[in-house]
Amino acid sequence: MRISWTSASRVLICLGILLGAPLLPSGAADSVAGAPDRTASAVRNATSRIPDRLPQPDLASVKCLSTGLCVAVGMVNSHTFKAASLRSEDSGRTWTEQTLAVKGLSRVSCPSAALCVALSVQGVILRSGDGGRTWTSQAIATEPLLTGVSCPSIALCVAVGGYVLSDGGIILRSGDGGRTWSRQTSGTYLSDVVCSSVRLCVAVGQASPDTFASVVLRSGDGGRTWTSQTFGANQELAGVSCPNAALCVAVSYDGNRNRSVVLRSGNGGRTWTSRTIAAAPDLYGVSCPTSALCVAVAFDGVILRSEDGGRTWISETAGIPKGLEGINCPSAALCLAVGQGVILRSGDGGSTWSRQTVGAS
Repeated sequence: MRISWTSASRVLICLGILLGAPLLPSGAADSVAGAPDRTASAVRNATSRIPDRLPQPDLASVKCLSTGLCVAVGMVNSHTFKAASLRSEDSGRTWTEQTLAVKGLSRVSCPSAALCVALSVQGVILRSGDGGRTWTSQAIATEPLLTGVSCPSIALCVAVGGYVLSDGGIILRSGDGGRTWSRQTSGTYLSDVVCSSVRLCVAVGQASPDTFASVVLRSGDGGRTWTSQTFGANQELAGVSCPNAALCVAVSYDGNRNRSVVLRSGNGGRTWTSRTIAAAPDLYGVSCPTSALCVAVAFDGVILRSEDGGRTWISETAGIPKGLEGINCPSAALCLAVGQGVILRSGDGGSTWSRQTVGAS
């Protein structure tokens, strides 16, 4: 369920919106950015274990904490836009799933074992105060697709996205743990954002749906103001990870589907160097739990691993399914990768992987 900001993709998304359900979930209040949380509608779907015979969910994002809590989000399956939220209390070994009364979820961030914030592609933000057991929804706007969120603390959250029906992008900022949001126009089509602290945030995406050029936005004041850099054509940056105030690594997928580019910064996103990766043309996500280890996933069935902070990479394809979209490594040992009907777990920092089943006990 990864969003591409190409002109063709925007047309397809618009058709899906026109032919599908309304932009706002049933029962959600028509609220504006900054509206109080009391306008949010409760998402009252009880958690239930899903039998293995049902289709596995199409997952776009996962977040794990050192406490053992993992939360993954996406769609129920590839044939419906109905949102799915998965929860694990044993570091991704077993999972329970709930279906939510909004359209597909694109990203999740959990700064603590209690607070999680997730994004719907329909301009709706979900918030959980109990570690993903229950959620409330808040309609932020009717037009933007929200594609990236990062909460470096229980107070600060930054979300990004782009507008489908008009030009430009959006940056949302919350100072109260996702209850209320202020809005900025970014002028770009952003796919992901990471805040390594309450001050440093880096967002990546595409400068224009027509030129397909990469763009990086950097904030040194917790998302209040941003500076922009644009890079070469035919590469849309899809994911970014900054494990500390110095190192940042961003990955792209290629409009021509024959290569990817990895960008690396050693000064907190001020300047970047690039490396072309021919072995993985469609990199969708990256996670760097330390200044040395980085792991990236490609939609084509490739996982890349770096032990020198993103300078060099080795690829793994044996037993890796296609359709991977998101990855999170909360430590140098544990990594979770998710995608279309798949959850992969690694206990050795991405060297080997095992497939997990939703509803397994």
